[in-house]
Amino acid sequence: MSTVLMTLLLLLSVTVEIISRVKKDSLPNYFTSIIETFRLRRFSYQSERTDKVMNDSRAKTTINPIYHDFNRSVKKLTVDITENQVIVFIKIPHSQQAQKILKEMEHLLREEISSRSPDYIFSNPERIKNQLWFIGTKR
Repeated sequence: MSTVLMTLLLLLSVTVEIISRVKKDSLPNYFTSIIETFRLRRFSYQSERTDKVMNDSRAKTTINPIYHDFNRSVKKLTVDITENQVIVFIKIPHSQQAQKILKEMEHLLREEISSRSPDYIFSNPERIKNQLWFIGTKR
């Protein structure tokens, strides 16, 4: 029952967004936003696995917890493309070390966003509480 309800809720929200895009923007921008969101998430994802040696000389591969925290924030990254602007939202990670990785990556992210949207000019990222926003306006 709850699965059906969740599916209907998802379909309703997608339908509302599509109708909104058709009225105020263009439908291809909606699909481009989805594709660019996945591409930028893939670009930002950090993967470093470490081998831990157990007591009985077995090795276990684990994910570095700093990268785990960073990647949880990357999973929430969103790109919204409209006719006049591009907005990229990134949630800032909780740990200081993961925030350091994001800070070091800001320039690379801005370059990647700019290269994927050459018709837009991007400002420096703006931090609002625990969110980082890249906003680009049409040239």
